[in-house]
This record gives sequence, C-alpha cells and structure tokens, in this order.
Amino acid sequence: MEKNTKAIIKTFILCLFTSVATTSFINGATDETLSNCVVDIVREGSNNMSLLDFTLVNVEDDLIISSLHKLGGLRFISRTFSFDYYRIYNNAYIIESENLQVLSHGLSEVINDRQWNPKARFLIILKNLKDHDVLNLTNWFSEHNVDDVFFITPKRKDYAVYKLNVASNNYCHTSSKWALVSSCSEHLTEKKIPVLRRQQSIRNCRFKFITYNMWPFTNFDDTNREGIEQRVLRDFEKYKNVKIELHTVMEETDAHGVIVPISIKSMLKSVQDNKFEAAVGGFITTTGNELLSQAIIDKTLSSCVVNIVKEHSSNIFPLELTLVNLDDDLIISSLHKVRGLKFTSRTFSFDSFKIYNSAYIIESENRKELNNGLSQVIRDGQWNPKARYLIILKNKKEHDLLHLENWFFDHNIDDVFIITLNSSDHVVYKLNTTSNDYCRRSNKWAFVSSCSKYLTEISLPVLTKHESISNCKFKFITHNMWPFVNIDNTSIEGIEQRILKDFEKYVNVKIELHPVKEQTEHGVIIPDYIDNMLKKVQDNEFEGTVGGHVTYKKDIKCLSYTYPVIADHAIFVLAHSKNLGPWEFVIYCSYFPIAVLIVFIVLCVMTALLKIFPTQNRDVTRDILLVQGYILNKTGVRKIHPNLPQRLTFFSLLWFSLWLPYLINGQIYSSVTKPNRGYEPKKVNELKEYTLILYSEFAYKSPLIKKCDSQLNCLLEVKNDKTKSFFTIISDAFLLAHRSKITDDQCNKKVYKVGDDFVELRTMFLRRGSRILDPFNKFMLRMGSAGFIKKYYDEISHLEDLKCQYRQSPLMLINISDMYILYIILLIGYMTSFIIFMLELILGARKEC
Repeated sequence: MEKNTKAIIKTFILCLFTSVATTSFINGATDETLSNCVVDIVREGSNNMSLLDFTLVNVEDDLIISSLHKLGGLRFISRTFSFDYYRIYNNAYIIESENLQVLSHGLSEVINDRQWNPKARFLIILKNLKDHDVLNLTNWFSEHNVDDVFFITPKRKDYAVYKLNVASNNYCHTSSKWALVSSCSEHLTEKKIPVLRRQQSIRNCRFKFITYNMWPFTNFDDTNREGIEQRVLRDFEKYKNVKIELHTVMEETDAHGVIVPISIKSMLKSVQDNKFEAAVGGFITTTGNELLSQAIIDKTLSSCVVNIVKEHSSNIFPLELTLVNLDDDLIISSLHKVRGLKFTSRTFSFDSFKIYNSAYIIESENRKELNNGLSQVIRDGQWNPKARYLIILKNKKEHDLLHLENWFFDHNIDDVFIITLNSSDHVVYKLNTTSNDYCRRSNKWAFVSSCSKYLTEISLPVLTKHESISNCKFKFITHNMWPFVNIDNTSIEGIEQRILKDFEKYVNVKIELHPVKEQTEHGVIIPDYIDNMLKKVQDNEFEGTVGGHVTYKKDIKCLSYTYPVIADHAIFVLAHSKNLGPWEFVIYCSYFPIAVLIVFIVLCVMTALLKIFPTQNRDVTRDILLVQGYILNKTGVRKIHPNLPQRLTFFSLLWFSLWLPYLINGQIYSSVTKPNRGYEPKKVNELKEYTLILYSEFAYKSPLIKKCDSQLNCLLEVKNDKTKSFFTIISDAFLLAHRSKITDDQCNKKVYKVGDDFVELRTMFLRRGSRILDPFNKFMLRMGSAGFIKKYYDEISHLEDLKCQYRQSPLMLINISDMYILYIILLIGYMTSFIIFMLELILGARKEC
C-alpha cells in the first residue's frame, strides 16, 4: 500500500514558509481506522490536483500525523494560529538517519538551504553507528562551523546521548571530541544537560580567503594602496593575532584575446565547498530557503528528544524546530503537543516560493472550538476557500452540522468533509452543493459512509456541483468615483456601473449598489473611508466593492479581485506657467542675439578709445576692423582698400536696420497668435523645489506630504495656485473625466503632465472565493475583446469635451493700431538706412574733389 501511496501522491509537495502562514493546533486522539480514513480521503483529493498543499489545523493524533508525514513527496505545514510567518529562524534541527551515508547526503542538502543556521542546535538520531562514524561526523561538523550537536544512537536496550565537546584550546583545528552525556533513560531523570564550556579563541589560527580585484574594496594593481576590506582584514589580523591569506582570482583571456569575466558564482561555490574560509570583494547579501523530513524510535527516545528540545527552548525565543527526515510517530506527535513551539517539516526539494493551501486537515473537540479556529484561518492572507477541508469533529451535537453549513456557505467553501464518531465507528459527511439554488442556503450534508466501509471503496462518491448564479442577488458597496462610478447623476453612469448592468443581463442576476458614507454632516471627508469599504467586504456584509480601486491598495490580503477594468496611469500634474507678453517673448527669444550685439558694441567702444592709434587722421572704422581682425584671426593688416571700411559699415548697419524690425515683428505676431509660456519643468527630478499635495485616499501616505480631501480638490488647488509651486499625483482617467474643470477660456488645459507615468490596474474587489468571481472574469474577457470597455471610456471622454464651451475666441483679429510700435521701428530703420546712404554719397563726392 505504501508504494501505491507514493505513486499516487507524487504531485504532493511540502508547504512553504518564507512569506505566509497557515494554522494548526494539536489536541486529542483517534484510532487506526480514523487515521487510514483521513489519509485515503486526502489521497483521493490529490488525484485531481497537480499541486497539493497540506495544512494541519489542531491535529493531534499520533497515527494521523505520522501517516501524513510518511506520504512520499507530500508537503505540508503544521502551525499554531498565531504563527509568525515572516521569518524562518531554523534555530534547532532534529535529523534522523539510518546510517552515516544517508546522513551525509542529507546534511549536504540541508546546508544548501539559504537560511540554514550553523549556530542552531543539531539533534541527530543515528540508527546504525559504525566504528569511524563518530570521527567522520566530528570532521564534518568542524568543517561547517557547527558546534552545538547531540547525537543519539542505540546502545543495547537503551539509547546513548553524545554531545560534541569543543572545549579544546585548539578551536581553529579539527580537535573536537564527542562526550558521552548519558543514556536516554538516565537523561530523562536529570534536570538539565551537562554544560561543556566552549573555547572560542582563534589566536594563531590561519585562514584562507578568496578574492578578486574590486576597487575600492580590494586593490591588487597597486600594492601601496590597499582597498577597504584589505585594510579591515589587516587590522583584524593584528587584533586577533591570526593569519589571513588572500588568494586572488585574476582575469584571463580566451583564444581570441577577449577578457573572460571573473565568475563570482565559482568563487562563492569554492567557499561553500570549504576550499576557502570566506570570499571578499564587495559582495552583496541575499537570502532564500529549502529543507526536509521522515523518521524513528520508541517512547523513551521520544521523551528524550522532547526534553533536549525543551532545554534548548528555555534560552531562545522564538524557537523554531526544523524536522529533517523524521518519521517516528511518537516523536512527531510529542513535538506537536509542546505548546509554544513552531516547527516545519520538509523534504530536501522543498519549494519555498509559494503556499497553495490546497487542502486543510482540521481537528477539533467541538463546534465552538472549531469556529474560533476557523476565524483565525480565514485571516491568513493566502487562505484558500477552494481547497478541500477535512474536519475531524470529536464531539458533535444535534445542530452542529447546520451551523457549520451556514458558516461554510458564508465563506464560499464547498469542498468539505466532516468525520465524526458515531457509536464505535467514524462516519464521513460531505457538503452537498448539487442544488440548483447555488446562491442560497440550500446545501445539505450528504452521508458518504462509515470510515470502516469507506476504506474498502475505490473512491469517493462523485457529487456534481451546480455553479450557476442565475436569479441570485448580490450587494456591492461603492463610492462616488467618476469616471468609474457616478452616484450624483443617475442619468450618466460610470464605466463600472455600465459593466455591472451588462453583467446582470448576461447571467440574469441582480446587483445592488450601496453608496458608502464619504462625508460627515458638516461636509468633512471621513478619513480612510476606502479602508472601511474593504473591511465591510471582508466581514461578509457585502459581496464586493466597486469604484476604481487599484490592485496595490493596502489591506486586501483576504479579498479576491477581478480582471482589471482598465489599465490606468498615475501621472505627475503641474500647473502651466503664465503666458508671456509680446515684448517679454521678444526678450525671452532674443537673449543670444542681444548678448552678441552688446558684446560687439562694447568692443567697438573700447577700440575707439585705444591709444595705440594716432589721433590725427583717425579712422574709427579702420581701427575697429584691425582690432576685430586681430582678435578673431590673431593677425592685423594695416593696409586695406580705402573704400572697404565704409562699405562694410554701411552693409552691417543696413542689414541690422532691415533684419531687426522684421525679427521683432515676427516674434510679436507669434506671441499674439500662439501664446508662449515661461519656464516649465519637463522631468520629475526637476520638481525638487515644488510642493507635493496628495488626496487622503492615496495608496502611499506620509505625514510630511500636504493633504487635500479628494482628487478633484487636489487638481483644482494645483490649477488655481498663483505661485505655480504645487504638483500632485493623479489618475490619468480621472484627469480626462474632469477636463472641463481645468481649462481656460479657450478650452486649453491649465495643467500638464510631467515626466513618465506608472501603471495602475483598476479592478473590483470581491469576497475571497466569491461565487461571482469566475463568471464575472469570463464576462470581462468577452467585454474587453469586443471593445465595449474602450467604447464606454471614449463616450465619457467625448461627453467631457462637449461640456467645455469657448468663452473667448482663441484667434482674435488684431487691429492695425495695435501694431503701431512695429511700424515705428520699421520706419526708424528705413530712415537710418537712408541717412547712411546719403552720408556715403556725400563723403564719396568730397574725396573725389
């Protein structure tokens, strides 16, 4: 039977611990028939699941616990209700092995666990001990820096307890010895384990470290300049009187002369294989997880193990046991019965990345204790209402099944078995959900069989579930969140309201929306009213909540959520700077030409005042050209054509007089027809001098950030800020749906987006395992692929466009009288050109005379 069990349960795996917790609690006892019955029901359920997690809740029976432990390939958790699941401490290991070869192989897997703890207490049960096994164990533990070790081995009719004695002065050498503590029978009568003082001095020891060139941590290019870690190690050598040798891994080149990068992984592997004591070179720390379980012995051995664990637990809190390869009925059940202990039992190939919770085994004295325990189970962030629930109820009263039926219905749990004692046998009940009234309290308990009869059957009777929700009524709680929900105006519905209306027609259900109270009687926004909505759904007051919720919202660990309604974006919004006036724009756009002109005039004046030129017959234009030519070309030419200076001067003045009016004219006309703005940040890192304001229900909160009541108030405060120093983070869909409230007289938006945005998935939250979840998700897929959701979104956007009316024409005609300054500038330019032209003619005529 054991071979069949291992073949059938191949897909079972051990439950994971790094991120979550499921619960267990241990009391009571049953017989072998009950044990076999439980195991068969679990095995039957595993045939339909590719991955089955076990969660033992309040299970205490020796045979049930040990039978489940013995199922090959299975993974499970056994915990208290208050189990702390955020950290695995591994501060005590209990390991059982047939011989040294099996133990060595198993320990090699243990040390591959990223959270294995060499400073833990190791209690090893070695069934078959040979002559040199003790020496080999000493060497292994010394190499892996494990000091607190006990091993128990059979000795005649008793068990001998040995402890690793590391009281030798040669702490850094393999010189530890095993000290016989006592026999198990003698040890049980003692109050505590004899204390062996450990000598932990490492003076005069030699260690080998592996490293590579990684400045500023290590430096081997320059022997006169050591890195940080090299200097730290040198100081440590002097402080502890030790010797540390650094073995450097150098870069190599391949056959083509290309540098082969140094393999950090191979360096760390050499440390793991004990070739080196450590690796240095600016490494970064990481964490992880993996372990094991199976086992042995009799009642004396069981008590011996428990006493050693209790002795250790008095010095450490919290104490977490890790059962490794342990298989003995009495040891396992005895450890389960020790109150306050947390322990894990795992295989070598333990998958530590996910808890599936696909099967719960729960044992309880009576219904009251069961209800209290189940209320703790459903608070687990990863509890699974779709799992198989196998409940062992020792003392059943008349109406217990009816009360349990209502409880399981309220929490959307359908796959339930209850085993209870009836006369001299145990009977099995299954929750029958084959009724057509799937959404009503019409489930009944179907009597499957007695445990003794069930064990002779091949499989459980199949009860086909009817999962239609037609004609059901559901209550949803919501809040006013346009464009997703609109409560203020019943004639215009939000996106999620329209989706729910279509879903009602599609599956023939009735959905009632109940608005939450968002404000007090005095109009003050109630803080955290969103959290209150989610809390009401968790407490089963409503089936779900709608209103543009985001998936990263806090406190949703015990809720389910639908497929996203839309992929929204959170954007940084800042008010536009004010428009520049015509002359402001001319100056703003003419910084460079004006600067060049000023520099040119300054140089000309300075040249005219230079004393290097003779004052008689002085030609200012010639002097300017000489100086400018020298500055630009590093050379000066005194002999030039007599008419060239006058021609160059005339050409320059004529060009400036014609170019400047047209330039100013074009810039002023551009600023009038298309308003231009002053400086505006374009990237998020340019907002350091600006003040962030956030609405009260924003997902991330900080007391240092200014608050406003709602998204709309934040948006309006940014828009109306005269100093233009505020910015906010807001939904892109919300901004689009309120576009008419943030526009000017020409329907141009007075705010703009800064930098990149980040995605927000808008969804609906439902009760964990809600019966509406699967049909609604299928409906959402069809709605999305048909384009209806996008259609609703575009319609709302179009309605918002129609709300904005032009209150002033954006392209007003300009009167000629408004541009008189431009004509004056142009006239002055023409007059200057004419005067220069006449002077040229007069001066030329005089020279000819």
